[in-house]
Amino acid sequence: MKKIAIILGMLILFFTCQGWADTIDEVTVTEEAPYIVEINGTYSDGCDRDPVLLTTYLDNTIIIQIFTVPPAGDCPDGEENVFDFSLEIVPPGDDYQINVIMYRGTPRADEDVEVIDSETLEVQSDIEELEATVDINPDTINIKRKGQYINARITLSGGEHDVSDIDAETILLAIITDGEESGTVVSAQKVAVDEDEDNILIVKFDNDEVLTLIEEEVDVFPQYVIFVVKGALEDGSLFSGTDDVKVMNPGKSKSI
Repeated sequence: MKKIAIILGMLILFFTCQGWADTIDEVTVTEEAPYIVEINGTYSDGCDRDPVLLTTYLDNTIIIQIFTVPPAGDCPDGEENVFDFSLEIVPPGDDYQINVIMYRGTPRADEDVEVIDSETLEVQSDIEELEATVDINPDTINIKRKGQYINARITLSGGEHDVSDIDAETILLAIITDGEESGTVVSAQKVAVDEDEDNILIVKFDNDEVLTLIEEEVDVFPQYVIFVVKGALEDGSLFSGTDDVKVMNPGKSKSI
């Protein structure tokens, strides 16, 4: 697969931390689907880590955070150990940015979490973007609801593409509030083509994850919010579509 070379850029001031400084050496992303980000770097003390990776989507930026801690035992003196991470992404559009940030420490485990390195990849590509019609079910979501899934029915505009060509692993759900898409996304749990109707994809999202997303993004209840479902086709084309859904929180209601 073709790769786009890294454009090096510092996001945040580099810190040298307590005698060790792991580094990000190169970041690349494939030009064709599946879109795979590869991150290469060096553990400066020669020992392996057990890193925690966190990916966040924010408008046209994909933020990949890497949290590491040095091992408790002794490490070989003067030796370095390289690392290589690969993860699949859904490009947010033709032109977008990938920010990779490496920290010393892990969230909720260390009091001091410091940035030790960061790189920025500017991506310019020519990706076809398709409009989709999305129908979220139920139309009204009570965040006290019990259930296993929130469903979405997806059709692609134009009739030139078949929903069976959608890469199920790339399908994501987010909420748009105040014109901005939530950084937190929910991945599809189950995907199937509707056997009774032509060219409709049925996608199931975990109920509890969607309810958590609503609680994080919505302050006033009840109200209508915009849900966006997006993803990629096997040929690399992107799709996205929205649906207005009423959300309710009994006991925390405020008329709008």
